[in-house]
This record gives sequence, structure tokens and C-alpha cells, in this order.
Amino acid sequence: MQADKDLVEIYKKIKKIRNQGKAVQHAVRTSNPDVQPADPKCISVIMREAIIENIDPSPATAKRKIQKAVSERIDGNIDTICSTGSFSYLIQKAVSERIDGNIDTICSTGSFSYLVNTDLYCEIETADITCLVFRQTT
Repeated sequence: MQADKDLVEIYKKIKKIRNQGKAVQHAVRTSNPDVQPADPKCISVIMREAIIENIDPSPATAKRKIQKAVSERIDGNIDTICSTGSFSYLIQKAVSERIDGNIDTICSTGSFSYLVNTDLYCEIETADITCLVFRQTT
């Protein structure tokens, strides 16, 4: 019987922690309408829209289009890395126009590995290309 009581207490603690996490996510979401922490690969609505609107089979073209689109929407500087051309430039330009800060963009037709420290990011993958946009931490 004691084991059952212990399990009930543990369950209550877990439920409380989960509810606190939901409250934090809700607070983040309402304090910054661009942030959607529910998606682990893309928490920025602005970045997601810029990538989706400007993605192109050519990384060089996509980079430039996305960077341009974001640059029109946010305030900030953009750095771009592209494996085969200018696609990530377009993504980065698009994102930096909407988000305060320096934005980096990476697009590739192949798989890539990365490690970044950021509080705002979005990775979108299609059948042909993957693009990652993120705000630099200061």
C-alpha cells in the first residue's frame, strides 16, 4: 500500500512539473508572438515563413532569397553559409529583416551537422534541401 501512495505522490510531482513547463511555454509564446517552442526544429514564425516562401532547389538561390525576405522583416545583420550557392543568403536576408540581431543561414543539398548557441532558430527540410536560420547570441 505504501508503494501505491509513493507512486501517487510521484505522479502528482510529475504532473506539477509538466504544468509548470506548459505555463512557461505559454508565457514565452504570449510575450513574443514570433516564438513557438512546441516545434523543436523551428521556434520562429518569421524564420519559418521566410524559408518556406523562398526555398529553392539551389542552395545559392535559396540563401539569397531567404536572407532578402528576412532582412525586409527584421532589424539585424546577416551572415550566410551555403554549400552550393546563394540560397541561404536569401533566407538569411529575409529573417534578419524581422528579427533584432545578427542572423546566420545555412543551406545544403546534403546532410550537415552543426552546433549553435541561440535562442531563436528554424530548420526546414524539403526533399532536396535543408536550411537552418538562427540568431547569434551576444
